[in-house]
Amino acid sequence: MSSIYLKECYLTSVYHYNALDVWDSLTVGTSLYFKAEKEDKKAKLIFKKDVKEDISNNTETNNSGDTNNNYIEVEVGELSEDDSHVIVDVLKQGFVDVFSASISYKSDNSENAEEDRRIKVVVRINKK
Repeated sequence: MSSIYLKECYLTSVYHYNALDVWDSLTVGTSLYFKAEKEDKKAKLIFKKDVKEDISNNTETNNSGDTNNNYIEVEVGELSEDDSHVIVDVLKQGFVDVFSASISYKSDNSENAEEDRRIKVVVRINKK
């Protein structure tokens, strides 16, 4: 699927989400997925973490309640309200495949790193 460049921006609130839990799995080029609930003013970004099959029941459950053998969804941050403005309106209408995002910058894992400058993403509009 081809895409058109929309913007590049930092993820905010990465310490308030679970980015540090999957920090080693997040690399430049990693795909992230958008999510927004009806009451949200900011678009959240999800990392789909590969998991091994659960031997006891042969399935895993992601955060949205879907059963899938391949991944769990981990919220890693959100776009600022300004960066989310158009994106969140489209997501709230149910068009979750319109935009895609990938990590373009990841800071080192230093304790002194500023929270809102740890991860930068490129946002694209997908063409069908």
